[in-house]
Amino acid sequence: MQVNAPTYANVGVTYTVTAEVQNTGKNAEANVNLSLQYNGIQVGQTTIANLEVNASETLTFSWTPTTTGTYNFTACTPSVLGELYVEDNVAERILYIFNVTMFDGMVLHYSFFVQQGMTNIVLPFDLAYSQRSDTIFRATSALSYMGSVIASFWDEDVTTRMIKNAGGNGMFGYGNHTPFWIFTNVTVGEIVPISVDGVGGHLFTVTGEQFLDLAAIGRVEVWVLSDTTTSGGIAYFEKATGLLVKGTFHYSMSGTDASYTLKLQGTNARPTWVQVPTNQEIEQGTALTYDVNAQDANGIDHYSVNDTIHFAVDVNGLITSAASLTPGEYGLEIRAYGLAGNYCSAIITVTVKGGIPFFYYLVILGVVIGVSAAVIVIIVRRKHRGEISYP
Repeated sequence: MQVNAPTYANVGVTYTVTAEVQNTGKNAEANVNLSLQYNGIQVGQTTIANLEVNASETLTFSWTPTTTGTYNFTACTPSVLGELYVEDNVAERILYIFNVTMFDGMVLHYSFFVQQGMTNIVLPFDLAYSQRSDTIFRATSALSYMGSVIASFWDEDVTTRMIKNAGGNGMFGYGNHTPFWIFTNVTVGEIVPISVDGVGGHLFTVTGEQFLDLAAIGRVEVWVLSDTTTSGGIAYFEKATGLLVKGTFHYSMSGTDASYTLKLQGTNARPTWVQVPTNQEIEQGTALTYDVNAQDANGIDHYSVNDTIHFAVDVNGLITSAASLTPGEYGLEIRAYGLAGNYCSAIITVTVKGGIPFFYYLVILGVVIGVSAAVIVIIVRRKHRGEISYP
């Protein structure tokens, strides 16, 4: 029994997955049931009327992954009477589909902050990817320093994150794992190998997830990884794409402790706002109409807002509100999603103005108090006029 599936796959591309059963016993078998499950759901089943010794039959399934993620294909056939060895009656194939197309032509712009002793330097660092084969991408880096460019290159296998064929001034190390992205299906507690410049591979642990606000690219939901090889190292990778958005890496070279920090300044691998959304104000009884726009190299799939009770957004980024909003402030997170599931985010405040301003309350209160006082005085005076005096 075996499952045949592609070693890698792209979202939106159709592939053929097969389940194959072979009779390795000494007798022919009749009415053999063969089934194929996809993430626990049966997607194919057949009954083989007669399966001769050493003969095999195949069940075929046409599969088009619609999103990145983990996919499990399981083929199975029931045991037959008298069968002693049943371990091969089930076969499983687990595939992790990630956005391979994202890498072709991807450009990452970082600021490179290096600290060694009393020396602090901030330099622009650019990284560009191009496809060399199905799963191998060439990474070319350029570090600008004092009017010159320090260039290097290496190849990355996007199925393993392994670096090979390095050249130029690259120091991440042949056979180590790229520090610029991780697989997006990591889990808390998982150990992730990451190459540190000049010293090779370090082991990082996924310690949690959080939102990170960066001035250059906005709010990002990230995995947090801590360096267990050298204390103090920490890296943040975007959950949607796996890209490094910020990382501080510590190392020791020739007895000297040093560190460097990479911070993402921009990329064509995730959507960006054409204009960053800003805070909005409306009057009570008036509905909000606010248009936001993002762009992505592969196109924008849809927009979303976190408060769907008071607001709505259509596929073109037009945000509207209910006209019955009460006065106050409403926090709103807006996201624009690319076709690969990556997104950019912005948080704004929608202020609904209305009701009676506070100083009006004071004026009205003063009038009420004044009128009340006047009424009391009139009543008192009338009472004095009607009094009877006794000797």
